[in-house]
Amino acid sequence: MKKALIIILILTIGSCKKMSEKKEEHSLTEIVNKTLQAHGRSTFDSHKITFTVGNTTYSQEQENGRAIQSFSRYKDNIEHKGTYNGGYIEYFIDGDLQEEGSYPAPMLEKSLYGFLYAANLPLSLATNDIRYRKLDEVEIRNKTYFTIQASNVEMPSKIDDQFILYINTEDFLVEYIALNHSLSGSMTQFRRLINTRKINDVIFQDYIIFTPRDKELPLSMLYKEYNSAQLKDHRTISFQNITVTPRDSLNLTY
Repeated sequence: MKKALIIILILTIGSCKKMSEKKEEHSLTEIVNKTLQAHGRSTFDSHKITFTVGNTTYSQEQENGRAIQSFSRYKDNIEHKGTYNGGYIEYFIDGDLQEEGSYPAPMLEKSLYGFLYAANLPLSLATNDIRYRKLDEVEIRNKTYFTIQASNVEMPSKIDDQFILYINTEDFLVEYIALNHSLSGSMTQFRRLINTRKINDVIFQDYIIFTPRDKELPLSMLYKEYNSAQLKDHRTISFQNITVTPRDSLNLTY
């Protein structure tokens, strides 16, 4: 009888311990900080990064919190290059600076700054003008994820510029993103991040873009549509020829 009571006590203690561990929660700040750290925030902020998507090569770096970006592509053996420096845009054809007004500046900003902002998620959200909110954990394809919503502090209620990050609860890497970002396109998207690799401490992930058939569907519901295979496979973005270069050292290609 005494032995049976001891066994029951051990099982009860073990069960209580498991319940206590299960109830342990991570704070919003902890999840955000660990996610940004896992993706390589410190290296991202202090290095020049280049990569190729399709026939376009992108370059980006940070200088005193200001984004310095460029793209370059060739068409009919003619180089087209756009630069973005803290909001100031310039456009070159075969090295010749084009006059302002001779090219669609909003389209250039969208294809350069807008694209890179969305491509750099979640690291592009590591700014003071972003407000985070912790949502309930969800299951995507039978796996549980931390769920963090990010929006602009100045326009928190605006439909555009909303991001929902679905974060691996073990390694804090983002595996899915739901977003509506006006500068990179008005299309509501659900992204599945794939081909994760670490280059000089920075995480790079290709991604598959899915879009909802119902354009009025709330951003927070897209993961459910993904779970039930109701989203449309729209496009895949793959990063090639990636370089991560310390600004004060030699260029290293990976």
